[in-house]
Amino acid sequence: MDLVGHYLISLRADGRSEETLRWHDASLKQWMAWCDANAISGDPESWTVSDIRRYVVFTQNRTSDRTGKPLAGSSVNSLIRSLKAFCRWLLREELIARDLFAKVTVPKAPSLVIPTLSKTKIGAILRAARVSSYPLRDEAIIVLMLDTGARASEVCGLDLDAISWEHGIVRLFGKGRKQRYVPLSPKTAKLLQRYLFRTRGQDPGPFFLSERGERLTRW
Repeated sequence: MDLVGHYLISLRADGRSEETLRWHDASLKQWMAWCDANAISGDPESWTVSDIRRYVVFTQNRTSDRTGKPLAGSSVNSLIRSLKAFCRWLLREELIARDLFAKVTVPKAPSLVIPTLSKTKIGAILRAARVSSYPLRDEAIIVLMLDTGARASEVCGLDLDAISWEHGIVRLFGKGRKQRYVPLSPKTAKLLQRYLFRTRGQDPGPFFLSERGERLTRW
């Protein structure tokens, strides 16, 4: 029985975003791979608190395949939070009889101050956007993100009817499909309209389009 697959179906039925589904899928595959490498059964009824703790220590000590450096505290926290949510789901579905995380502490993610971009770096990013294959679109995306703090997923999910030109606001859908209204500066609105009138056109649907006329994705 593919429990991870059933878990993802349950999350989708609950209305969770595709980004959340990808996160759990990738995270839980790492747990399952660790179980397989350590001769631990795939049957969650056989999992123990000791197994969970050993996995926590493993993630804290492992190195990133991409950088060769130890995993960041935020990455460790993300992996263990995903496993905890999965185990809580197993308990609710009565697939296990005990809460495996009742006595396990999820490592805290470090509280880091995110550095702001300097004017020089912002200028370099905008210059790169202006010489891309889709300069009007890409510059509009960069300026929108800088002006509103919109996430990549919110930019990709933006629809034409979510922008109120009259009131100078944009409706964004963030994590958990929570919507928020964000004001647009006149400069940002002007760049969005330039892309709209010169490149995109005014057909309803996704605001930022790919070369095939489809919604942009993060991947």
